[in-house]
Amino acid sequence: MYASRSYLETHEAITEPDQVQDHPLLYFVESMQDVPELTDPVSYFPRMRQSVGATSSMVHVELTRAGAGIGLLPCFMAERASDLVRLFPRELTFPVSYWVVSRPDLLRRPAVQAVMSALRAAVHDMKDELAAAPPEDERA
Repeated sequence: MYASRSYLETHEAITEPDQVQDHPLLYFVESMQDVPELTDPVSYFPRMRQSVGATSSMVHVELTRAGAGIGLLPCFMAERASDLVRLFPRELTFPVSYWVVSRPDLLRRPAVQAVMSALRAAVHDMKDELAAAPPEDERA
C-alpha cells in the first residue's frame, strides 16, 4: 500500500493500518479481480471503496503519484518512485506470484529460450526488489 507524499500532506493522517480503508483505493478493475492473489488484498479492506480502476499496474503507480488515492502497488515498481511512501510495510504485505506459461513445443524455439533467459536474469537481478520486504530501517 502506497500514497504520495502530497496525498499524505493534504488528507487525514493514517496512523494505523485499519485507517487505510478510509481512503480511496487505486487498483485493478473489478472484472479482473477473479484471480485470488488480486482479490485477497481487497477483501482485507472491506470498507475501502475503489476510486479508479485500471488494467495496468503502471497506471496505478501514476495515479497514486498524482494523489488520486491509496495504491495497492507492486513494490518493485513503487519503490522506484521517490515521491511514494509505503504504508505499514510489515502489516500490509500481499505477496503475488508471477508465471510465464507456454506450450511445451514453443519452449524449444530459440526466440522463446532467449526471452526466458532474459526474464530469469532480470528476476535474479531484481530479487531484492521482488522480495517485497520492508526496507532495513523499517524492520523490527
